[in-house]
Amino acid sequence: MSKREEVKIGQVYNNWTVLKEVEPYKYQRKFLCRCVCGAEKIVFFNNMKRLNSSCGCYQRKLISNMFKTHGKSGNRY
Repeated sequence: MSKREEVKIGQVYNNWTVLKEVEPYKYQRKFLCRCVCGAEKIVFFNNMKRLNSSCGCYQRKLISNMFKTHGKSGNRY
C-alpha cells in the first residue's frame, strides 16, 4: 500500500493553492483550492498535480493567444 501524500494548507500545485480538504468522493481526496486567476473550486488531488490543471483560465488564455493578430489588419500570422 502506498504512503498517503501530505498536503498542507497554502501549498501550491501548478495553478492551484490549497485552502482546505473537503469530504472525499469514494477513495479520491478533494480540496477547496484557489486558481492563479482568483477563482475557487473543489479539485480532486490527482487533477491538482497535472501539469496544465486550472479552472479553465489556462485554456482561455491559450485560445485568445491563437487568435491575436499582432496589429496586422486581418492577419492571424
